Amino acid sequence: MPKKSVFASKFQRLDGIYQKLDEQNKAIYEGKQLFKTFEQKLLEVKGTRYLPIIVQGYGYKNVKEFLAEYKASKAEYGDYRKAVTEWEKLTGEKMNDRGAR
Repeated sequence: MPKKSVFASKFQRLDGIYQKLDEQNKAIYEGKQLFKTFEQKLLEVKGTRYLPIIVQGYGYKNVKEFLAEYKASKAEYGDYRKAVTEWEKLTGEKMNDRGAR
């Protein structure tokens, strides 16, 4: 009967370790490839160049000007909604979003 050498005796255990290493190595490689793909797409997007074009289409000079008006409008709308809620509680009437009863 053939006798296993020292290395032959270790093979099954070492092969299990090797398989785990190989699986992890493949996962790392796939992750790097995915990262490269996303990195390339990010470079291609250039979305920040498009933002001023969007707001300029609505009459704003730039995004900063739009955001300033948006924030002020949002704050005042919040105040308006609070006032409507209080008015509705006091009168028992309901208003729609356009301010009509």
